[in-house]
Amino acid sequence: MMELLAPAGTPEAFKVAVAAGADAVYLGGSRFGARHFAGNFTDSDLEEAVSYAHLRGVKVYVTVNILVHDYELPEVLEYLLFLSSLGIDAVLIQDLGVLSLAQKLFSHLSGFPALHASTQMAVHNREGAEFARKQGCVRIVLARELPTREVSDIADSLRDQGCEIEIFGHGALCYGYSGQCLLSAVIGGRSGNRGMCAQPCRKPYSLVMGKRDTYGRMSNPRSLSLTDHYLLSTRDLSIYPVMKSIASLPIAAIKIEGRMRSPQYVATTVSIYRRALDAIKAGTFSPVSDDEIDLAIAFSRGFTAGYLNGESYLTVMGRDQPGRRGLLVGTVTGFTPDGLMILDPYCNLVPERGDGLVCLGRTGDQGFVLRHDSRIQKKKLYLNSGVSCHVGDQVYLTSRKRNSQVLDHLTQDPDQRFYGSIALALTVTISTDGSVDVSGSLEPRSGMSLPLSYRSEAQLSPARSRPLRTEQIRDALQKMGGTLFSLRHLEIICPDNLFAPVSVLNGIRREILSVAEHIIIESFRPAPEVLAGLQDTVETCRAMVTTRKVSSSNHHDPMHLIVLVSDTESAIAALSAGALRVYIEWYPHQDQESDTRILDEIRTLVLLAPNRSEQVGIKIPKILHRSEMDRVMAAVPEIC
Repeated sequence: MMELLAPAGTPEAFKVAVAAGADAVYLGGSRFGARHFAGNFTDSDLEEAVSYAHLRGVKVYVTVNILVHDYELPEVLEYLLFLSSLGIDAVLIQDLGVLSLAQKLFSHLSGFPALHASTQMAVHNREGAEFARKQGCVRIVLARELPTREVSDIADSLRDQGCEIEIFGHGALCYGYSGQCLLSAVIGGRSGNRGMCAQPCRKPYSLVMGKRDTYGRMSNPRSLSLTDHYLLSTRDLSIYPVMKSIASLPIAAIKIEGRMRSPQYVATTVSIYRRALDAIKAGTFSPVSDDEIDLAIAFSRGFTAGYLNGESYLTVMGRDQPGRRGLLVGTVTGFTPDGLMILDPYCNLVPERGDGLVCLGRTGDQGFVLRHDSRIQKKKLYLNSGVSCHVGDQVYLTSRKRNSQVLDHLTQDPDQRFYGSIALALTVTISTDGSVDVSGSLEPRSGMSLPLSYRSEAQLSPARSRPLRTEQIRDALQKMGGTLFSLRHLEIICPDNLFAPVSVLNGIRREILSVAEHIIIESFRPAPEVLAGLQDTVETCRAMVTTRKVSSSNHHDPMHLIVLVSDTESAIAALSAGALRVYIEWYPHQDQESDTRILDEIRTLVLLAPNRSEQVGIKIPKILHRSEMDRVMAAVPEIC
């Protein structure tokens, strides 16, 4: 069954994600995460979250997914050591240097913690996936821009190699491949690869055109008149309507994006995708319109099923508006004499009292909360808005009063789905001196069996009149309702002449459960000797990354000129002018005729100047899909 992976930007959202049914939760600490402006988790928050999740059979993945400077590597090593001491299940990494260090630390620990290639690494073909696998990754979070055929191709290439695939299923889409966009750093000084993206793709832009001057620069630019202004803004991803087909792919996990989102968002999205995955497993899944409405209201810039569903950039882009828009209710067509707004409804949704809406029109955005239920009459929707809108304006539903009940339910009783999920089999032996020894086993949701053995701090006393009966002890110890535990077996061995008040027996029961929790939490953490070995490895790696070779000579090698050009004519000119080496840009996704012509030109250039063959190379794009990679591999022998 596919894993449902949920986001958590705060401890509150984390507990909501667990309660809503996430199989695993990914989060960031206060250091080295790609969501610098999320609430994030302090070191103590992390420790508490990992313990909380493991008691409930939920995994925790921590993001260390930014590019790291040399001077930060010693701190990264200490941070990885700290994370391993908590027993986290995996760490998500972008930086290849950090990945190399993490492999040195954890490769001998049988996948503890596991290494996951972050989507920031932009793995988008099987060659990239194989590289990440060889660097120790056991899971790869693929780029969000891949169609299903390429996802399947990559997954098949990793089959039986101990490496699995994770995909994004819901949430924000980047304009560029994650990890490859430099726009925020260039125009705002805030690098997305350092966790501080300023989201320039959500800003308004003008499209200009003009003629080139002698140097290729635009002269006399003029703006084009466009209906839409947010030219780089994408819609949000939602595979919910096509979950059944996506679930048939050979993938291990579906990830919900949203570490910057509210607990309400987490509650809604995780609950809906949990139900969907369970229904798919049972063979009963069919998209539910109310669920689609709730997903849109939780947060949406307009949904697309994305490249996974075979869509093109035309439907992925949402250039009319960059922010949350909710769900379109209808378009204003008029008003009643008493001020009710009349709408031509877009869907069957009828807003209710307490719902939040916004009217988008010529006078800007106007938000309002319904004070009365709306109604449908003669295929028109009537609602009391209390704001001044105009015919042609569009009204969107942005919050639904009934949805808050989901969050309220999860926060009021977060352990409802976990009650009794840890099975205990116990033998309680009470000696003649009143000492209490407890032994047996426990089986948490993860399925492993753990031994339990300890001596209680409590002690029974000699009975003065009415000694305890075994049934009384059993009644006190087996009361586990409202806890994570259930009693599968209980054997009590007790002399006939001892006594203890009920409060002492209840204390023994609470003590047993506390010890059992401690055993489960510690079972995920490395043993002290393993941790000591990790510390030694950290010191070795620290010495490696802080050592710098200093040359004793003031001699410097001469500088050489390497030139990047776009055609062979420029390549010849650069070589003739004294360039040591020249690289010609080649885009294998061009049309076949152009592709063949460029390759012929490069081949001719090499043949005409065989003594310069080592000075000529090609530069290929950073992103190469399967067909393009195949073209490159076929062409390289022809031109080298």
